Amino acid sequence: MKKQDIVFGSFLLLIVLVTYFYFKNESNLNVPVEPVPTVSLDEKVEGRFDTKLPENVEKTELKPLTLGSSFAATTREYVNGQFTLTILADLPDPEPGQFYQAWITVGDSQKLSLGQLREAKGGWLLEYQSNIDYTKNNEVEVTLESKLDATPEEVLLRGSF
Repeated sequence: MKKQDIVFGSFLLLIVLVTYFYFKNESNLNVPVEPVPTVSLDEKVEGRFDTKLPENVEKTELKPLTLGSSFAATTREYVNGQFTLTILADLPDPEPGQFYQAWITVGDSQKLSLGQLREAKGGWLLEYQSNIDYTKNNEVEVTLESKLDATPEEVLLRGSF
């Protein structure tokens, strides 16, 4: 047998093996992936805080700006001249001297403080009421603050209606 025939045969065998393993692995890539079940905001709140969100209000979820499992359920309504916004947040306890504060965006970019969140229901709660209708103000934030003033510090959660 000639050296040239041995090289050609080895090359041909290599092509056959590479083709076989390529198609074998490609068929494994087409295995259907089970979708990740989505959890509604109502289910999250009920599971985490053992409470239910009201049915007849606008709802949105505030999501973390950094990786993490924190979230907040936010509801709002304007009924009979009374605006009500409620935030129930799943956040860790802040360091001593720090606190959580809620904000909405008014106009183009001005932030209006809604006040400090307080510990309640196994999380952090804010219940804000006003005679002013803020339902056109869609962006809501929760920040970590070290001093009470009109300037937001570190935004932790954000969402929009």
